[in-house]
Amino acid sequence: MINEDNNKKIIKIKEILSQFTDIEMNDIKMESDLICDLGLTSFDLVCLVSSFEEEFNIKRDNMALKSLKTVNDVCKIILK
Repeated sequence: MINEDNNKKIIKIKEILSQFTDIEMNDIKMESDLICDLGLTSFDLVCLVSSFEEEFNIKRDNMALKSLKTVNDVCKIILK
């Protein structure tokens, strides 16, 4: 079950993704592939990780780019 704090974080994650992709936040699903579905480039992913680090006060070590395939992968790392 997702608590209120985690739900707010998921909404923020989707909001940030929406800014990088021009895809409406409501159209971004947990199973959306960052590259295939959202159209992110490798450069976008690096910038995205920096945005997540800043927003959620996490370190790059925790945001291993190679492990980020879907929105769900991003959420798992941020919600740890």
